[in-house]
Amino acid sequence: MKRRGFLAGMAALVTVPDVGYAEQTQKVRRIAVLWHGSPGAIHMREPFVMRLRELGWRENQNVVIEWRYAEGHSERLPTLAVELVKGNIELIVAGIGTIDAAMGATQHVPIVMTFGVTASEAGVLGSLARPGRNVTGLTGDVTTEVMSKRLELLREVAPHARRVVALHAPIPDAAAYIADFEAGAQKLRFSLQYVEVRRVEDLDAAFAKVRDHRPDALYCGGDPLTMRVIPRIVEFARQHRIPSIHGPRQFADAGGLIAYGVSLTAIYRRAAEYVHSILNGASPSDLPIERPPKYDLVVNLKTARALSMTIPQSVLARADHVIE
Repeated sequence: MKRRGFLAGMAALVTVPDVGYAEQTQKVRRIAVLWHGSPGAIHMREPFVMRLRELGWRENQNVVIEWRYAEGHSERLPTLAVELVKGNIELIVAGIGTIDAAMGATQHVPIVMTFGVTASEAGVLGSLARPGRNVTGLTGDVTTEVMSKRLELLREVAPHARRVVALHAPIPDAAAYIADFEAGAQKLRFSLQYVEVRRVEDLDAAFAKVRDHRPDALYCGGDPLTMRVIPRIVEFARQHRIPSIHGPRQFADAGGLIAYGVSLTAIYRRAAEYVHSILNGASPSDLPIERPPKYDLVVNLKTARALSMTIPQSVLARADHVIE
């Protein structure tokens, strides 16, 4: 009995892992995040890195993350993507507006989309269930259903509004969306005008065009360019007392009236889970492309009071967040 007990104790000692030794000898993995905007405008870092940490990946310990920013210049993205591929990156996380550059740079390095393509556009990758290529991740929310939902919310909170101006950056292949968007606006008795802004430097000129339309409300869904200048857009709407509806909640947090769109925090946490799976051996071609996991409705009551508006209880009851 004593001998058996001694051997069992020795076996236990042998099988207990030396955590410190494992951490020191574990291979350090190298991934990259390709971002359209600037470091100060990135909303991804905290939820993405936090979820990786929860899954056992610690930045600069067992995983190195190369962050690359185009500073709002789309033309820089292809070069940045090629540089990452040449740097022997194991995986690229493609932020908003960067998927084309990432796909153009490699057909072999795994790519995880965050808000990369819409569900209908994802057909170029095969099927949503089995992409069949080196690309997987999450689709965007630029769908006719979401855009129509925003217009419906706007009608609820501003029942007398007629003229709506949509402020946006160029949207590739957007003819079908615009047609459906306009049909939804017509159904809700909105007169819809578009003001396009191609560069941050053109924003003041775009604001002048918005004023010329004398809108009752402003629609700004939130694209990579307008996301970089959220404070300026919100301040413009405040100065001219224009109710505004947006996509990402960052607009409402900054003072926009209402935001309805995907939860960016949920998207980036889910992207980290894709990264975890691929680093552990999963093939991106076998990981289904998913729709955004969560949508948020955010109402800024402080802005509503400043505009002398009363938000209906039916809207407040559905809100995920109310800013007092």
